[in-house]
Amino acid sequence: MTGSGRPVAGVSRAMGIEEASPAGTAPGLVTTVSSCLNSAVLACSSPTAASMTRPAPGTRERSPVTAIPARAWARSSGVTVPRPRVASVADSERTMETGDLGENALVAAEYVSLRSEIVKLIELQAQLVSLTVISLGAVLGVAVQVSNASLAFVYPVLALILGIAWLNHAHAIHRCARYLSQDFEPRWGDGVLGWERFVRRNPLRYGMLGYWGIRSVFMGSSLVATMIGWSMIEADVLQLTIGVISTLVAVGTFLLFVIWRESSPQDLLAEEIESRSANIPAARDGLELDES
Repeated sequence: MTGSGRPVAGVSRAMGIEEASPAGTAPGLVTTVSSCLNSAVLACSSPTAASMTRPAPGTRERSPVTAIPARAWARSSGVTVPRPRVASVADSERTMETGDLGENALVAAEYVSLRSEIVKLIELQAQLVSLTVISLGAVLGVAVQVSNASLAFVYPVLALILGIAWLNHAHAIHRCARYLSQDFEPRWGDGVLGWERFVRRNPLRYGMLGYWGIRSVFMGSSLVATMIGWSMIEADVLQLTIGVISTLVAVGTFLLFVIWRESSPQDLLAEEIESRSANIPAARDGLELDES
């Protein structure tokens, strides 16, 4: 090889291929073979090629196929390799919107679940009231027909059990409604959800009649059953004992509904007025701080 990087003139001659076309040989074939040999000599003689072909000390020699970069190989083969996609502002905004949609879905699911729970508990309360009235008619009807005071004294125990279940549902409803009105609707309602707060601020005109009327089904029925039992009692120690116990149970049922009761509509209205009056000075103080 000369200093200018050209191959030695006798390479083709040394490989057994003459520069000139011999007789009987196609001149184009000889020229093509000679050109390929000269290009191979040039590639092998250059320092860059030598450094690329020689493996580094302590490393394994890689095959020519794996040594070619993937993108260069794809470019030479005519294969289109997609460029890596860089995250843009639109992608981040889309991700934020997706997160907001997921959060809104969870909020809506929670609201629907709480409202469904309230409706289910109200239905269970109605069933308990119906069962109490039916039991009262059935037990007292049989007791009067057979003139058995002990049978009438059994009903207050049943009314107490049904009343405890009814009160438990009432407190569960009140808890859900309080959460919706005081925490959920102010935080997530955004002026759209506000039924529970409206109910608290606008009680029914004669709501206290319904409030105590539905409770009198349990309290009054126990007292009525007790009085009917005492009217049919005989001079019997066992019946007297059962009558005393039944009377205590009826009084306990009355006290239970008076003491362990949820907030009445008037109580809810008073709480709402108190909370609004407490928030107005706080808002006024905040405005004064902003102005200063």
